[in-house]
Amino acid sequence: MSKNTENTLDLKQINKQQQQLKTQMEQLNKQQLKQDDEAFELKQKAEQLVRDQKELEQSKQLLKKEKQWMQEQQEKLDKDYLVIQNRQNKKEEQLISQQKKLEVRALEIENGLPELAKQHVAEQVVLIEKRKEALKAEHNQLLVQQEAFANKQNDLAAWEEQLTQLKQQADSDFAAQRSELNQELATLRAEQLARLNLKMDQEEQQARKKIEQSLLQQKVDLAQNQDELKQAQGKLAAEKLELQKVEASLKQQQNDLERTVSQRMVEERNLLEGKIDNLEKQNELLLAQVKQADFSVKLYESLQRELGEQSPEEVIRLLTARTEEINRLQEELFSRPSEEIQSYYDEAKKQVEELKLRNEQLNNKLATLQDEADGVDQIEYELNREKRSHESLQIRYDAIGADNNQLREELKRLNPAYEEQQTRDQRIAGVKREVIPFVNHKPLLRKQSDVINELSWLQQIQKDTANYGLYFSERILFAFHTALKTAEWSPLAVLAGVSGTGKSQLPKLYSHFGGINFLNVPVQPNWDSQESMLGYFNSIDNCFEAQPMLNFLAQSCEPLVCNDDERYHGLNDTVSMVLLDEMNLAHVELYFADFLSKLEDRRGSSKNKLPSISIKLGANIAPYEIPLGRNVLFAGTMNQDETTKSLSDKVIDRGTSIFFPRPTKLHERKKLNVLSKPAELLKMKSWSNWIKLESNLANTSYYKQIIEAINNHLGFVGKALGHRVWQSIEYYMVNHPLVCGLDSEQYPDEYKEALDLAFEDQIVQKVMPKLRGIETRGYGKTECLDKIRALLDEKKINLLTDFDHACRVGHGQFMWASAEYLNDENTNKRYQELVELAMKQSSKIDNPENKTVSDNDTQTANQSKSFSVKNTLNSMFNHAMKKTESTDDVSDDNQAMPLTVKEFKCLSQYVYENKLEMNNLSISEVRTALEYLKCDVKKTKQVFDYLKLQG
Repeated sequence: MSKNTENTLDLKQINKQQQQLKTQMEQLNKQQLKQDDEAFELKQKAEQLVRDQKELEQSKQLLKKEKQWMQEQQEKLDKDYLVIQNRQNKKEEQLISQQKKLEVRALEIENGLPELAKQHVAEQVVLIEKRKEALKAEHNQLLVQQEAFANKQNDLAAWEEQLTQLKQQADSDFAAQRSELNQELATLRAEQLARLNLKMDQEEQQARKKIEQSLLQQKVDLAQNQDELKQAQGKLAAEKLELQKVEASLKQQQNDLERTVSQRMVEERNLLEGKIDNLEKQNELLLAQVKQADFSVKLYESLQRELGEQSPEEVIRLLTARTEEINRLQEELFSRPSEEIQSYYDEAKKQVEELKLRNEQLNNKLATLQDEADGVDQIEYELNREKRSHESLQIRYDAIGADNNQLREELKRLNPAYEEQQTRDQRIAGVKREVIPFVNHKPLLRKQSDVINELSWLQQIQKDTANYGLYFSERILFAFHTALKTAEWSPLAVLAGVSGTGKSQLPKLYSHFGGINFLNVPVQPNWDSQESMLGYFNSIDNCFEAQPMLNFLAQSCEPLVCNDDERYHGLNDTVSMVLLDEMNLAHVELYFADFLSKLEDRRGSSKNKLPSISIKLGANIAPYEIPLGRNVLFAGTMNQDETTKSLSDKVIDRGTSIFFPRPTKLHERKKLNVLSKPAELLKMKSWSNWIKLESNLANTSYYKQIIEAINNHLGFVGKALGHRVWQSIEYYMVNHPLVCGLDSEQYPDEYKEALDLAFEDQIVQKVMPKLRGIETRGYGKTECLDKIRALLDEKKINLLTDFDHACRVGHGQFMWASAEYLNDENTNKRYQELVELAMKQSSKIDNPENKTVSDNDTQTANQSKSFSVKNTLNSMFNHAMKKTESTDDVSDDNQAMPLTVKEFKCLSQYVYENKLEMNNLSISEVRTALEYLKCDVKKTKQVFDYLKLQG
């Protein structure tokens, strides 16, 4: 214990010494900080002196600037004097020139009159007498003019004298003023310079004195501070040495303490471990005793339970009595005679012999059984071996069977080349395979009404597209829609622009929400012919390997057939679209050339004389012709990178290139919505109602002149615009939804704006791609591009930014690859206003409010119309019932009703609910109705003929 107390005291002393050292170190640090602060103050004073010197230099510069200003004022005065002199000289020159002109005029007058008189005398001798009086009058007038001229000369002379006097006076006045100004300026300069020099000298002397005094004081302070710092540094060095010694001694003491503490800890640990071992042994003994006690207690409790109410003394007494009795009985047993035992022994001996015999018999039987078991094992081994051989043979048999099946299939595949060829209809069936099948054994629903508002239809597409999570501006949507409408002139709508802006999604969603059949055809880089896109005839399999596009084209030109025998989902009464995705991965002319030429031939052709695509079905079999109907629209997307091919002028001429703009704001898509149910199919009749085949534009000459001017400028670089370009532009403008939706008489200004916007779209879509490749320097720039740009600027066509961009990014060649004009906020806002105005006008046309008939009259008219429809149906029912009730033969003009009265009523109810006309049902509508009513579809033709006959 004494050693521990000594160690604790030593530790306390060491801690006190450490604290004292810490306080000393803190004091030294404070002194060091004070010295640092004083040094910082000295630096600030030195910086202040530097700033004072800079201020003096600035004041000197200000004085220099004032001197320069005085000189500039003097120069201005000199310039004004020169200007006045120049004006006076100009006036003098003007007066002299006027005087010369008057003299020349007087000479001309003097010399001209005799010549005129001679001419008149020579030419008109007869009229001399009549003209004498006129000549005298003219002579008098000339005399008057001469007098006036003389007066003017006198006035001019007087004016010249006045001018000379004024000039002399101005010169004298100006010289006097100038001398006075020079004297004043000289005096002012001298005074200001003297004042400034005195002030500067005084300030310099004062500043120098202050600086010298402060510098001396700072030097003294610095010397004192340096001495103090040296002393403090010496003290610090001594104290550091002492601290190092103290720290060394402290470390030594700490090490000694640690050693002693560790030794004592080891000793105490050993003692404690011995005590712990003893205690553990004692604990084990105690546990054993406890267990023994528990066992004895349990034994006692068990005995107590067995004995019940008897006490232990009674139990011991009974046990001793019984042991004595047992001993007695044993003694009696040993002393008893052994007859019984002998008999028992004999009997047991017999049993043993019998058992031995039985054992021998069993051993013999066991040996025979063992021999039999060995034979069974041999048989099992042989059986397993046979099973394995059977399995291997079965595997070989299966393999040979598979080879045989493969050979049979190969034989079937090769046999058609040598056997009889399949029929033409069977091969056509592969071409006409449905791409868009029936849904639940029913065709896709068609829109019931043939008259659909075009703008409302487009607005609904844009709304549904936005709900899905994508946004397309109305201008791009309308441009794409108009490009499809003008397919008669430009059959291919090409979507180009930045990747990821929705070029492929626009046709897909336009078709989905607009009720148009859609097929996406990904173009492959290895397409080198039309067969790559449509398919080819496989001469080995003797069938046509049709691609989905060919199936889609075949389905789009076939009618809808709903009867059970000839079910086919034809689409010739609806609109369909084919999208050639990434169309410029391969050369378009290689795989689409036949389509381009055939679509060109389609323009102006009647429905019965449409061009067709020939599909080869094999040798000695007539090809299958697929007509290119107007219900199939073609669109394509393209990108510009190292993996794509550029479009040729042939494709550009026959297409409408719509450029997507660079997005200025990136749209979020926080949720990936599921595409909703597609819209009802748009009938071809509705689509045709939207297309205008005649140009009713009044002011086409203005736009035509712009195109002709561009064509003239292109002639300088060997390029040109064809007739097709202007025709496409004109009919694009005619068919644009805004132009169609606005009334030119009611809204003339808005109608003109819509035309301008449509024309601007066509400049980008049809004209600018034709400028590709023109050099942006030299002759091509000055004679073509600059003039076209000036024309666009003059006509206020908002394409200058994109035009400059095309000149800049093409590496020396013009390359149109942007659509920044579509990002103009003001134009887009105005476009939205025009769309809203057109929507209002179209809604008024669809639901006119300015008619003379009131709402009640309209309602009664509708009621009377429905009543008349019902009356017509009832009359047809009665007529049909009379026909069925009468037993007379049907005349040649009439025909028996093919349906029962109940079926006919159901048919009429179906027609009425679907707002159809019984007399104008087509055969496909009759077939659809009969299928819906679960009637016999085979009667379609009979019902159709009957309805036509009844009128």
